[in-house]
Amino acid sequence: MKNKTMAIYEYRVGEILQEKGWTISHLASEAGISYRAAHAIVHNNTKGMRLEMVSKLCHALKVAPGELFRTKQK
Repeated sequence: MKNKTMAIYEYRVGEILQEKGWTISHLASEAGISYRAAHAIVHNNTKGMRLEMVSKLCHALKVAPGELFRTKQK
């Protein structure tokens, strides 16, 4: 049996916040989401994200959806 490498996607939102000089609270306010949700996303502590959330984040951060994610090899 071959050893398969599974691709895992993780959020880049924390990196984007650092680039912009934003706090989690500022992101939550700009995106219209709770601090708790923003914190979980920034710290990659969520199993998934609905399209509505992706849209809110993209609009607030002024980025394309693909910029929110990266592939991580395990």
